Amino acid sequence: MNEYNYILISLSKLKFHEEIDREYLEKLKSEILNDGFLRKPIVIDRETKVIIDGHHRAKALIEIGAELIPAIEIDYFSNEFLVESWRNDVKIKKKDIIKAGLENKLFPPKTSKNLIIINNEAKHISHIQKDVNISLEDLGYKIKDISK
Repeated sequence: MNEYNYILISLSKLKFHEEIDREYLEKLKSEILNDGFLRKPIVIDRETKVIIDGHHRAKALIEIGAELIPAIEIDYFSNEFLVESWRNDVKIKKKDIIKAGLENKLFPPKTSKNLIIINNEAKHISHIQKDVNISLEDLGYKIKDISK
């Protein structure tokens, strides 16, 4: 398996391909603000900047006012990566994911399940997302002074 390192990328450059589950987003925002850091990077397609995994983390950082996010850039069309759907009634392909992101025609939450081949076995893409624990301050978040 390749070594996957992250970069810091502007949240404004990212493209979403799935909608957000609002309830989960609110819980995640609270967790990130309470922790003061982001635990894991997201995964994006290197060429298009479409988010492959980590929509809620990206949206949470946008909503709390951060500017950057750690992201692992991959060649999504490489044979190393696969996509399936979490939902039995949906068949999805990589090109559908990229098209949705580029055209801003979002799939419902939890439509795509992205996988990576590790030792000839398909594993969830989260296997390449190692803890980074980057402070919100390092992501451009400015604590608001509410004492004034």
